[in-house]
Amino acid sequence: MKYKEVPENEANNIWTKNHFRVFLSHNATFNEKASELKRELKGYGICAFVEHDEIEKALLSMEAFVALVTEDFYDSDWTSQEIGFSQAFEIPRIYVDLGGGSPKGLAANIQVLKCNWNIAYKEIFETLLKFESVRNAFLDNLKDISNYLFADEFYDCLITFDLNKEQCDKIILAYNNNSHINGNYKFNGMSGPGIIPYLNKWTGKQYELDEANKITLSTTVSTTSSTL
Repeated sequence: MKYKEVPENEANNIWTKNHFRVFLSHNATFNEKASELKRELKGYGICAFVEHDEIEKALLSMEAFVALVTEDFYDSDWTSQEIGFSQAFEIPRIYVDLGGGSPKGLAANIQVLKCNWNIAYKEIFETLLKFESVRNAFLDNLKDISNYLFADEFYDCLITFDLNKEQCDKIILAYNNNSHINGNYKFNGMSGPGIIPYLNKWTGKQYELDEANKITLSTTVSTTSSTL
């Protein structure tokens, strides 16, 4: 089945610009919890949809689908339909077990994450970044983020992966143009090794920070490897 695309101007009325779009499927009895989770995810560069208007447009324009499976999740016809709808799209799908037990039916082949409400935002963020498409989306938006907490968490997750040259170029672009990245102690090396040793490892090149705190290619060849 081919679905109608949502015009970008209409999608912008649903989602926050330069944020990753995540549809949070949940039972209405947990609206307050879902809304709180939405606020927590925003600090990580994620716009979560929890409303009950424009559901179809949100489903058609989402970049990831997350099911918040509480004990009454399957009591709702809407949640079952949303899970079924998400199967039609090649996007990351995560099943968060918040007391609802094992996945049922069509949901059985999506990634399962078991946690509680208190840490759901962090677990969802870290799990989403395991998907290559999600990492690319976050790297595209990295130059525009304005949150030091997000920069901290993103750095910690980012260094656990092997990145390609294109992804490294996006990091360099963001670092050289965004004070929330180059001013972040984890990225600039004031707390830990910084991003430079990882860029060297991922690309096989030698980068350094110049006097203006910009990442540039080193003019000298290092004979030793930075310790990570």
